[in-house]
Amino acid sequence: MHLNLINMKKIILIISLLFFGCKKEELREDMDVPYISIKRITPKIVQEFTESVLLEISYEDGNGDLGFHDPDVLSLSVQDSRLETPDYYHIPPLAPDGEEIYIKGTFNIYLNTTFLIGVGSSEKLRYTVRIKDRAENWSNTVTSEEITVVE
Repeated sequence: MHLNLINMKKIILIISLLFFGCKKEELREDMDVPYISIKRITPKIVQEFTESVLLEISYEDGNGDLGFHDPDVLSLSVQDSRLETPDYYHIPPLAPDGEEIYIKGTFNIYLNTTFLIGVGSSEKLRYTVRIKDRAENWSNTVTSEEITVVE
């Protein structure tokens, strides 16, 4: 009987460690509003007109309404820090039609129009990105690391 009591205490201790040692992932308050982050930007030095910049974006959305079937709907905003207005791009649907499901993933943005604006031989810039869902909710805004454009 004494052996069983010791084994029970070990089992309770193990269960307690498993239960209290794990942390729940913090959920955002409004999961219906898209959330994005920049996973990476590459290269850090880009030759104007000849190299593309890759922005890898992570996204999540509680109801899966990111992207549009109509290619004329531009729901991705990307702004070069040297310019006053952003460029807009089309994102196709990221979840099956008619489904209201939590989605999470990544997509790539290739920017091949990076060029020098001033008269110098190099310039530094950052990209600011946000995405809009079909309910017209804009995601959080994220800004990339700095990159350098050279001649």
